[in-house]
Amino acid sequence: MVTAGCPVAGSPVRSPARRFLIFGLTVYPQDVIWLALLLFLAAILLFFVTGLVGRAFCGYFCFQTLWTDFFIWIEHKIQGERPARVRLYRQPWDREKVLKVGARMPCGCWRHSGPD
Repeated sequence: MVTAGCPVAGSPVRSPARRFLIFGLTVYPQDVIWLALLLFLAAILLFFVTGLVGRAFCGYFCFQTLWTDFFIWIEHKIQGERPARVRLYRQPWDREKVLKVGARMPCGCWRHSGPD
């Protein structure tokens, strides 16, 4: 909330006391450049921190990443390496394919990816 130091709160430019109250902090006109610099540095810091820490979070600790890695691990244990999975997807439906593809269904029916 930004209010001026005068009775009319909507006119910060015509403030007779030439001071502004920003969240309880008194800011004078000569301090505006420092306030702008502080806000600019905070924006740059926010940009770099989210770029670095956010990348690490989504790369290693994000729930979507952990969930996907868990599914890939199960798929690898049940269906084997990629050549075995490609061979499995290309073969006609028989007992082996039904068991291997059906074994991972309880883990997540919605995640049925191709041989990639």
